[in-house]
Amino acid sequence: QMAFNSAPARVDKATYHRMVAATPQCIKDVSACNTPGFPYMKCLAALQYCNFNLVMPYQSTGYNVYDMRVKCGDNPLCYDFTDVDKYLNSDRVKKYLGVNKKWE
Repeated sequence: QMAFNSAPARVDKATYHRMVAATPQCIKDVSACNTPGFPYMKCLAALQYCNFNLVMPYQSTGYNVYDMRVKCGDNPLCYDFTDVDKYLNSDRVKKYLGVNKKWE
């Protein structure tokens, strides 16, 4: 609802109505996944259905899923992880973790 009711709307009316229509099935599929024994195929079906119908329509707009005011630009994850890469590749951290590989 936020994607449509925000100002400006991030998805058009037709996309919004498709997302609303898909929500009950998504809830049903996630509920089927949350049963004892971890039914892998039901969980996979829920993941695929919900992502395709509820997440991807918004992500395809190019706006950040955590901050609707911000366009993602060239980075599909919407954030610059350069500092994280530097930190994880520092000699101090690699020594502490006992690893020799470069973080990528």
